[in-house]
Amino acid sequence: MKLFELLKNPKYKYAVITSLSLTLLAIGLWIFMGRILQNYPAEPSRDFVLELLPTIHNSITIGIYLYGFILVLLALLFWFLLKEPEKLPQFYYVFGFALLLRVLMFSVTLLSAPAGRPDRLVDGFEFDRDLFPSAHAALPFAAGLITADKRLRYILFGISALIAADILLLKIHYTMDVIAGYFIFYAVYKLVQKYLPNIA
Repeated sequence: MKLFELLKNPKYKYAVITSLSLTLLAIGLWIFMGRILQNYPAEPSRDFVLELLPTIHNSITIGIYLYGFILVLLALLFWFLLKEPEKLPQFYYVFGFALLLRVLMFSVTLLSAPAGRPDRLVDGFEFDRDLFPSAHAALPFAAGLITADKRLRYILFGISALIAADILLLKIHYTMDVIAGYFIFYAVYKLVQKYLPNIA
C-alpha cells in the first residue's frame, strides 16, 4: 500500500505527525476558547444578506450542516489515506493552520450569533461566539485545491457551495464569515504549498 511505503520515509512520517498534532492542538484551542467566550456578553451585528434570506430550519438544512460536513470530513480523510497519502500532511497542515487563525480571529472579534440562528444543535461542540471565519464551507473548498483528482475537486467545490448556502439559510454564520473562510483557507493553502514543499 502506498501509505505504508511513504511511512518508511522519515520526512513524510515527521510531516504526518507534526501536521496531525497541529490540527489536534487547533481543535483543542477552538473548544477551549469557544467555552470561555460563551460567558462574555455580545451583541449581534446587522447582515443585509441574512435579512433578505428566509430562515430555513428543517431536517434537510440541519442534516447538511451537521451530518453532511462530518461525512465529507471522514470521506476526505479516507480519500487522502487511501488514494493520495502523499497529500495527507498538506491537508492536515492547511486545516490546522487555518483553524489556529480562526481561533485567533473569533477570539478578538466578539459578536453574538446572527439574529434568527437556531439553538445550538450540538451542545459542547457548537458555540455562539466562534463565528469568524466559517470553516464548514471552506474546508471542502481547500481539500478541492489540495487533491490532484479533477473530478473530486469539482465535487468538493460544489459541496462547499451547498454547505455555504445551507449555513446562510440556517443563519449559523454571518455572510462575511463564509466569504472570509474561502480567502483565509486559500491563503493558508498557498502558504503551506510554498513553504512546506518537501514534506507536504
